[in-house]
Amino acid sequence: MWIYILVTLFCVSSRKLWKQLDVNGNGLVSFEEICKALCDDLGLREVARPVISRAFECARTLNRTNTKAGRQLGAIDKTELKPLLKLLLKYLELWTMFGLVDSSGDSFIEYPEFSQAVPAIGKWGLQIVNARRAFEDVDLDGRGAVSSISFVSFHIAS
Repeated sequence: MWIYILVTLFCVSSRKLWKQLDVNGNGLVSFEEICKALCDDLGLREVARPVISRAFECARTLNRTNTKAGRQLGAIDKTELKPLLKLLLKYLELWTMFGLVDSSGDSFIEYPEFSQAVPAIGKWGLQIVNARRAFEDVDLDGRGAVSSISFVSFHIAS
């Protein structure tokens, strides 16, 4: 459902979408305004704030021309809207993939879950040749369990 809504947002003119997001008309949209739009206004309550937060921060850092006011307020400007939507789509896709791999539902992926999910992960476009090595690359702290944030961050960085 959320993928459909985000794709629909891509089709809406940037100007129209920006006017809906920039409720106070200051030319900046805060993290809270983005969360309100996605979680409350669009009814995406299952969207996790950490995913929105990571995509939001990444969009902010991609644009070196972000205004001083925007950087200080932790906000994005209009030029960062399309990159934010693209990042949200990617982050949410990875978040969903994590949920499918985490068959135990304990919010961590252990190696047995990961190795069983390699074919499914491949269907998502992430080809894994050596499951053990790939898991060790994602398991940055070596605990033998990968959190959703580590999983998503690793795949975004690679």
